[in-house]
Amino acid sequence: MKQNLIAGIIIIVLVASFAIFNIINQKEPVEYFKVVGTKTKENALIDEYRILKNLVKNNGLKESMSSSITYENKKILEYFNEEYFANKKVGMIVLYEDNSKDYEYAITDVVYNEEKTEATIYYKYKSGTYAGTFATTWYNYLFVELDSTVENVNFVLDNNTEEK
Repeated sequence: MKQNLIAGIIIIVLVASFAIFNIINQKEPVEYFKVVGTKTKENALIDEYRILKNLVKNNGLKESMSSSITYENKKILEYFNEEYFANKKVGMIVLYEDNSKDYEYAITDVVYNEEKTEATIYYKYKSGTYAGTFATTWYNYLFVELDSTVENVNFVLDNNTEEK
């Protein structure tokens, strides 16, 4: 009887420890903003309002973008305005969607080096199954906020990441 009680207490302590460890180490999801464009562009670090304004104009970006967390729509050039670029920068990933498949994409993590001069953006991008024929193809532009100290960005396709 005493052994069963001790074993039960040990199991409860182990389960509680595991649960607390997972809660403490759980990361908040990365907020990024998505907007649709008609032309492609290389993934890039955007550090000036002027560059973003030209990108919106020249690549057929719609005027509003949606948040990956709140799903709220915001106007690109109002949110990422000149004042914004005085304090932050933006990492941009461009993903193609054809007119026959569904796609799964997300920015899964942003990791900085110790000095915060280099950021690594991890993202997933997987094509799914046949979804029918849509009228057109498009590009998804994903924007993620970065520290103002960032000088270089690495983009890592990480399709093995599963959101938990």
